[in-house]
Amino acid sequence: MRLTTPLVLLGIGCAADTVPQDHRAPCTERSWFADRDGDGFGNNADTTSACTLPDGYAIGAGDCDDEDDLVHPDASEFCDGRDDNCNGEVDEDAVDASPTYADEDGDGFGDGTRITLSCEVPSGHVIDDGDCDDTSADAFPGAPELCDEQDNDCDGVVPDDEQDLDGDGYIACEDDCEPTDPESHPGADEWCDAVDNDCNGTADDAPLDGFWLYPDVDGDDYGDTDSASLGCAETPGWILVDGDCDDLDPAVNPEGDEGVADGADQDCDGLEICWEDADEDGVGTPTAYLTPSLDCTALGVSSRSDDCNDADPLVFPGNPEIPYDGRDNDCAPETPDDDLDGDGYGHAVDCDDTDPNVHPQDGGPLFIEVGISAGLDAPQWDETVNPFECFPWLGMAAGAAIADVDNDGFLDVFIPRLQLPDRLYLNLGDGTFTDQAVARGISHTGTSASARWFDADADGDLDLFVVSAGQEDSRLYIQDVDGTFTEEAVSRSADTPRLNPLECSNIYGTAAADHDGDGDLDLHTNAWFLHNAPGIQRSFLLQNDGLGFFTDQTFASGLDLYSSAAFASAFIDYDDDGDLDVSVAADWGTSRLYESHGDGTFTDVSLQAQISAGNAMGSTWADYDRDGDLDWFTTAIYDPGMPCNPVVCDGNRLFANNGDGTFSDLTDAAGVRRGGWGWGAAFFDADNDGDLDLGQVDGPHAVAMSPVPPLLFVNDGHGVFTDQACEAGLGPTKEDRSLLPFDFDNDGDLDLLIITSSERPRLYENLHDGANAWIRVALFDPTTPGNQRAIGAKITVQAELGGELQRADVHANEGYGAQRPAEAHFGFGPHAGPLHWIEIRWPDGEVVDLFDVAARQVLTVDRSAL
Repeated sequence: MRLTTPLVLLGIGCAADTVPQDHRAPCTERSWFADRDGDGFGNNADTTSACTLPDGYAIGAGDCDDEDDLVHPDASEFCDGRDDNCNGEVDEDAVDASPTYADEDGDGFGDGTRITLSCEVPSGHVIDDGDCDDTSADAFPGAPELCDEQDNDCDGVVPDDEQDLDGDGYIACEDDCEPTDPESHPGADEWCDAVDNDCNGTADDAPLDGFWLYPDVDGDDYGDTDSASLGCAETPGWILVDGDCDDLDPAVNPEGDEGVADGADQDCDGLEICWEDADEDGVGTPTAYLTPSLDCTALGVSSRSDDCNDADPLVFPGNPEIPYDGRDNDCAPETPDDDLDGDGYGHAVDCDDTDPNVHPQDGGPLFIEVGISAGLDAPQWDETVNPFECFPWLGMAAGAAIADVDNDGFLDVFIPRLQLPDRLYLNLGDGTFTDQAVARGISHTGTSASARWFDADADGDLDLFVVSAGQEDSRLYIQDVDGTFTEEAVSRSADTPRLNPLECSNIYGTAAADHDGDGDLDLHTNAWFLHNAPGIQRSFLLQNDGLGFFTDQTFASGLDLYSSAAFASAFIDYDDDGDLDVSVAADWGTSRLYESHGDGTFTDVSLQAQISAGNAMGSTWADYDRDGDLDWFTTAIYDPGMPCNPVVCDGNRLFANNGDGTFSDLTDAAGVRRGGWGWGAAFFDADNDGDLDLGQVDGPHAVAMSPVPPLLFVNDGHGVFTDQACEAGLGPTKEDRSLLPFDFDNDGDLDLLIITSSERPRLYENLHDGANAWIRVALFDPTTPGNQRAIGAKITVQAELGGELQRADVHANEGYGAQRPAEAHFGFGPHAGPLHWIEIRWPDGEVVDLFDVAARQVLTVDRSAL
């Protein structure tokens, strides 16, 4: 019997010719990797199992691109934007990488010792080396040598600045200010080449090839001969023409009109016009012209010619009136102190000095004029400065804006003026004001017509928007943290440019509110035009982006006012639906009422609302009849015999809100149609008796009409008014335009500020005895940065349980060119004790109720503290 031992084969394949078929060892299979590109490395995801290496497969795995035989784990990495060696990184340590150099100072040349090989230039590296100081951007190969004691051009010579580089005999950086320019050195001639040739620190000063320039400070196109300077070109304020003998007065120059009696040599010929001064009071008479003289200050002659009685030394313009002396001391026939009707009240305070039964009330006036003692003594307009620019329309402009600008608890007054510097009167708290316009940076001499305090940039302080009635555009003054202002209208797109730069702006009023409900304050301006020249200027709706930059949304909003000769607009919620509507008081029968859709767009609803006003100019909204909704009063001209094309002069209008979107004309029922040539108006409680009275100012414009007093329509408590201006002490004035009630002395009653078109402001202090209760409510909402003063809020007060409700809205609207403080004032008559209930409806609709609030206080409600 033969024994057979099994054959074990290690690492050897089965051999059919050695081992019988039925005794052969089994084959061991393994995995092979598909190698499509034949680079010896296969794709991990494509395998097969076999005892031996099949064709098209490889032992090695890890090929990340089996379509490219240059990509596999043993490949070299190149700068080709791919992972050549399949290690998961692209172009790392590429064999063809280029050297780059760290460029710390960013001058385009790197440090040759700080090399990085890279396929692309990394951030902070460059391809050029050779920087000898990579911490200084002034040092690199080829850089110009500077006077800094270093090797700027990296040529190894330090310092080059001790050499005479340009060969002009001056050592660079010691004497020579231009080391590489042989024409520039100390003592060289100065030329018009924008180079400091003589090294005195100023280029082009007194150049040999220049010409004489003269300063033109007053902008009359004639320069001051005595202040000439050589220059290369005209620059702002420096011109080629001289001959001005008074460069601070634009009316004085070689083309001036010597016929003006102003004490100046108007035409710069060395002579003045003089007039005979017979009574030697310093003022001559126009009937006694003398020949030109070198001096008009001698006794018996004068440079003035406006003496109305040159035989009486106590009569001349500006002389104080002497009461009851039988003469017009100040040459102003409308304001003598003589008592013509013998009732004991002179013409200056008696509103009808021909009727002894009409005079201020016997118990003393409700108001007394304190403007001069309070410091409001500057006239509104000097018509002699430039009487023909936009004349006579400039005479319609006269406004003011009131707010607590410096947050000291007292209300301040900004007065825009015509061809005189604007005034910012800060309230000192002692009954006086001080002008801080120049110190605060908002002084401007031009044709300012109206102004608006509001927080444009949502930083918590008040900014100032000023519009013009002349040949200039609007201005926007942004307040800084130190209380000064910077004008930025153009950069913030708030300049309301004129359609024709040669035309007058004719913007007489503005209003501000959050019309689109986005939490910031937008602007509306009102542009007027003659009835036969529509489109010469237009009104604007400027939408705020929340940071104080504006976009014109006039037409997109639906407020197309090309056809409306607008004077005064207001943002009000007349239908109490929670969004702000717009009213526009306008001339020529073009007044409008626009209903808001709540999304920043409007629809004209004047016809549906039954609004129709003639020549409307002033505007005021309030709940005068205490039925809970807002009513509208507009001023106009009342003279049935005077043609006011295209609309008759049929007087004021009082539209009572019916609460259903319509209004009723109750003008005659309320007794407020007759208002002369009406301008500004305001509802306010003059005597704190709990009902709203109505103040109105009037004054003729460009026609021969006598001066008239303001009107004070006193409410009888049932919505019927009687004019008691004379009894209240509001005497006759001239060309009144704006009327603003405000509590300037913080004593709880409302005083009156009246702005005229030419004379000084009139400030009437309210002398109410204080028997009636009152409250002033100011709102503060830090949760809405763009509207912290809560413009658009509604305040309702009930003095006692079951009593009548009084409503007042917080707004930044106008009466005519005027802005009252953004607060609410209420009077309550002889009410004693606290007030039962105050409701505050914030602009976003949230309602807050306050109970048992003390009266006779200025109440500031901080929303964040509720």
